[in-house]
Amino acid sequence: MLSRPQWFGVAILMTASAVNIALAQTPGVVDPVRPVAVETYLCTLNPGKTMADVDAVNATWSAAVAEGPYNGFSIQLTPRYSNVPYDVLFFDYFALDQLAEYQEWYDNNGQDTNAAFREVVSCQTSLNGSYQAYVSEAILQDDNQAFVSLNWCTIRDGVSAEALAAERNAFAHRLNDANVRAAYSVMFPNFGVRTGNRLGDFAQVMVYPDWTALASSHQYWATGGWRARSEYQRKFAQCTGSNVYDAVVLSRPHTPWFE
Repeated sequence: MLSRPQWFGVAILMTASAVNIALAQTPGVVDPVRPVAVETYLCTLNPGKTMADVDAVNATWSAAVAEGPYNGFSIQLTPRYSNVPYDVLFFDYFALDQLAEYQEWYDNNGQDTNAAFREVVSCQTSLNGSYQAYVSEAILQDDNQAFVSLNWCTIRDGVSAEALAAERNAFAHRLNDANVRAAYSVMFPNFGVRTGNRLGDFAQVMVYPDWTALASSHQYWATGGWRARSEYQRKFAQCTGSNVYDAVVLSRPHTPWFE
């Protein structure tokens, strides 16, 4: 979060807006797809620090941004089923036309909070673009906990951006036709260094509201859906496979992004 420690650099991620359940969007395929900014922080605990310390600095951050023009959607992710070198991730989603105002305010007013985060975690950051393609009615509820899966993919040689976009749109319509209880978005990196453990041209992000939705997805892939996944990887993109995180909502927009 440029909103979290400024020393993080020009900050990152990811799903909604694949995960922004506060948008004034009716359930179903999102048309037109609206891009939003997402800062991602991929963090490891500093020596001697615990998640209790993270909770404490989250409270400090929440108190700080409550005094300013913050109107983002923020989530904290902790690994559930994953193979990543991080202890905790943060995703902050912003409307594109609100990002500058908040960041300028935070640069001038958030340095004490930055220092508190520096004591607890060390993070890799980037500023990405997120494009929500599908959201079910279940995701529009006010639950503060959910599961998020991230699947980083590299486009295969010869595949055009138009072909890939058409395939993503078809996938969103299949989710809608099956009334899948989830939200689906795609995230593209923009600012921020890409390192060897953060590969991929884009990330596919799924948000599941509860265990039932996550288990249903697992059952689908395990009982035949893997064929569609294999075909996608053969024709369109090579993907790392989905990592699943426990997600906790830290903040929601206080006013809608889209009227």
